[in-house]
Order: sequence, then structure tokens, then C-alpha cells
Amino acid sequence: MDRLIPEHEQRKARRKSFVGFLLIPAIIIGGFLFFRSSLKQEIQTSEYIIGTVQRGDIRNTFTASGTITPAYQQILNSPIKADIKSLKQKKGSSVKAGDVILELDESYLRLEYEKLKDELSLRQNNVSRLNLDYSKNLNELELDDQILGLRVKSMSAELRDAKSLLQIGGTTKEEVEKAQLELEILELEKQKLENELSFRKRSIEKDRLNLELEVGIQNKRLLELEKKLRQTKLQAPTDGVITWLNETIGQKVEEGEQLVRLSKLNDYVVKSSCSDIHLNKIFIGQDVIVDINNQKHNGKISSIEPAVEKNTIKFEVEFLDEMKDGLKPNMRVDVLVVTDEKEDILKIKNGNAFKGSKTQKVFVLEGDQAVRRELAIGLSNAEFVELKGNIRAGDKIILSDMEDYERFESIDLNQSN
Repeated sequence: MDRLIPEHEQRKARRKSFVGFLLIPAIIIGGFLFFRSSLKQEIQTSEYIIGTVQRGDIRNTFTASGTITPAYQQILNSPIKADIKSLKQKKGSSVKAGDVILELDESYLRLEYEKLKDELSLRQNNVSRLNLDYSKNLNELELDDQILGLRVKSMSAELRDAKSLLQIGGTTKEEVEKAQLELEILELEKQKLENELSFRKRSIEKDRLNLELEVGIQNKRLLELEKKLRQTKLQAPTDGVITWLNETIGQKVEEGEQLVRLSKLNDYVVKSSCSDIHLNKIFIGQDVIVDINNQKHNGKISSIEPAVEKNTIKFEVEFLDEMKDGLKPNMRVDVLVVTDEKEDILKIKNGNAFKGSKTQKVFVLEGDQAVRRELAIGLSNAEFVELKGNIRAGDKIILSDMEDYERFESIDLNQSN
């Protein structure tokens, strides 16, 4: 028959079961911690990138895209309406001042020039002939005036004689009045001739001036055609590079139509653009670094377009360094816009170990181990990261991505090759 278990024995059995229940997880957790603390993962140092902490300056930047563009472009237009006859240069060629770039067909302009030249010769002959005619007419009028003057003198003498005879009864009063009337008529005729002579002189002078103006205008037109004939051989006005050229031989171009775009050598700017998330970070005069074939060149923002198009800000960068070689139009470059900078800080080359957070756990080399430390991150750019905290110049840090080892506090280093 079953025996009743006393109450104190039942309580004792329950306490043993509870202790056993707590002890098992504690043993498991303790074993895991002991295993983790005793576990040392080993890595081969030659398979990882290691950087050295150094003291220096740093600039905080963001990257924009840029295109090398000539700072100044000169456009050469067609001086006449003509066909493109031949090309002497190619797009992208470097030219010196005076080099012929292309030739236009001058045949029609040459005919017009020769026609205008003949017309000018004819007008010049007309001016000479007109001067002769005018001189002849003026001379005749002046002679007529002199003749009338003599007749007036003669009639004046006859009138004096008639008056003398009238006093002694040698003539009649009617004869005296007739002589007086003839004298007045001659004087009026002389006055009329003198007026005609004065008018003719003024008129002749104006006619001569008009003809001379017409000759002058036609002469200027002839000189203009001479200049255009010379310009049919389109020459480079300065040293430069041909960035664009109408290469269609035989194409008829209008006067003033663009034929060539010429940029000055070694005189470039960078047309740049970036996302509008940086709108409040850029300003005119701001320092930038232009990366050209891994060579860094200093520059500054010279202008910013006021409009934002398709979430993009456009701005122009001018070089502060003297640029001589290695630049070509339309070359793509990286533009690093400086938003902040510090001097005399601890920094290290940027790498995959840095994820962009304000604090970062990295592995610092200590003897034959890499020990994990938590450091504060300051300014950063594509090249360097500022470090703060338990770190000093000369310390070495693994720059490779160490995400697979983040559960370890330290790692054994195998530095054999």
C-alpha cells in the first residue's frame, strides 16, 4: 500500500529540481563565455590592408563630377556666302596664330570684286571729266562776266558824254535817257550773270562732293571685298586647339555662319555638377580639389548656376595651379568640394573598415595580435579619416573589412609570407 510522503521531503525534492533547472543554463552560458575568451582566431597579415596612423591636416569633402572645358572659346564665322573648298586642319588639332584652317571658294567674290573695281575706275574717270567740265563752264561764265563789266564801263562813258552834250545842246534829253536805260539793263544783266556764277560754283562744289563721296563709298566697299578675299583662307587668330570644325567640303555656308570654334591652349575651367542635397554646402570662392589622372590640383568655385535642374546643381571651377600639360577638352574628372578642414590631427588612409558612423570599432596591431578598439571618427574624405580616442601616431590599423571577426576582441597575427 502506498505511503504518504511527508511535506518537508516534498519541499526538499522541489528545491533540488529548481536548483538543477537554474544550474544547467548557468553551466551552458559559462562554458560559452569560457570558450569565447579562450578562442583566438588567426589571420594572415599579407592578405589584409594595414595603415599607419599619422599626424597632419585633413579636409572634409564630397565628390562632384566635372568636365574639362576651355575657359574661352573664339568662334570663327564665314566672311562671305560661299562653298567650303578645302580643309587644312582637323578637329582637335593644335594650331598657331596665322595657320590656315580651311578655305572657302572665292570665285564668285572675285568676279564681284573685279566688277566693282571697274566701276570704281569709271567713277573716278567721271570725277576727272566733271572737274574739267566744271572748270570750262566756270571759266566761260567768268569771261562773260568780264565782258559785261567792260560793256557797263563803256555805257557809263557814253552816258557821261551824252549828259555833257545835253548841257551844250549837242543832243536831246531822249538820247540821254536812252543811254541811262541801256546802262541799267547792262548792270542788271551783269548782276544776273554774277548770281548765276555764284550759284554755279556752289552747285558744282556739291556735285563734285557727291561724286567724291560715291567714289569713297565704292572704294571702301572694294577694300572690304579685298579683306573678305583674304579671309576666304580662314586663319587662326591666336594659338589654340580646334574644338569644333565644319568638315563638310562643298557645303554652302551663309555669311556669318559658324565655321570653327577655337580654344586657347592651357586655359581651362571645370564644368561641374552634384546632387542638390549639397545645395547648402557650396558657395562661390569655395576651395575644391580636382583629381586628374590621380594628380590633385587646387581650384575654387567661380560661379554657381541659380537654377536647380533635375535635382542637380551646376557650378564652374577655375584652377589655382598653373595648368600646362595633360588637359584636353571634354576630359572627365572628379571634383572634391571642401566643406571643412582641420590642421594637426591624427588621421589614417580611408578603407573598407570604416563604415561612416561616428564611432567605429577597428583592429589595432599590438605585437602579434590585432586588438579591437572603439574610436571616434572626425572628418573624412576619399583619402583619409580623422581618428580620436585611444590612438596615437605610428599605430597600425587593419583597413580591410573585418565584419567576419567582429565577435572577437583580439585576433592572432600570422606575419609569415
